[in-house]
Amino acid sequence: MTQQPDIQESAAYFRQFIATDGDLTPDQILAIWSERARALARLPEEDITSKTVDYLLLQCGEMVYGIDIRHVVSIVPVTQITAVPRTPEFVKGVVSVRGRILSVIDVAEFLQMSGATGTIGKIIWVIDDDNQMETGLLVDDVVDVQTVFHDDIQPVLSTQTGRQAAFISGILPDMSLLLNVKMLLAHPDFIVYEDLL
Repeated sequence: MTQQPDIQESAAYFRQFIATDGDLTPDQILAIWSERARALARLPEEDITSKTVDYLLLQCGEMVYGIDIRHVVSIVPVTQITAVPRTPEFVKGVVSVRGRILSVIDVAEFLQMSGATGTIGKIIWVIDDDNQMETGLLVDDVVDVQTVFHDDIQPVLSTQTGRQAAFISGILPDMSLLLNVKMLLAHPDFIVYEDLL
């Protein structure tokens, strides 16, 4: 079972990851861990974080999507994806990450958007709320980490159409669409039945 990281620690790490394009030096890693230790040692302040959410912004084809950073375990550069026969087109294969085998889903292709990613970009290792389902989301790039107040998240437009409409839970102030990771991972197309292999 994968343990979800602390949300503020995750946001700091992913911001640093994006700023360095994933190439952290040992000194930068030490600095991040030192800052985490200082943050843990601080006395609790007034909890403004209960009113905000951190979102990881992902470039998928022509669209930018946001996912709640609490679902993100890691950002993994694409190295070698092993193809798996008799799977849907949007399943690009599997990868080994820290000793775990993750299926790799092309987000743009799954959502039937133009400009599917292919086999380049980055893999976002995500888990659901119960740590029961995990997968790798193949995206073109990681754009940013954005902290948003709950009240600033707009509802989904009634004009939203296509397959992606079922997985969008809101719209950020910069017009990025929020992907509902729990609904995405619970979709029947993500379930592989052993008798079909």
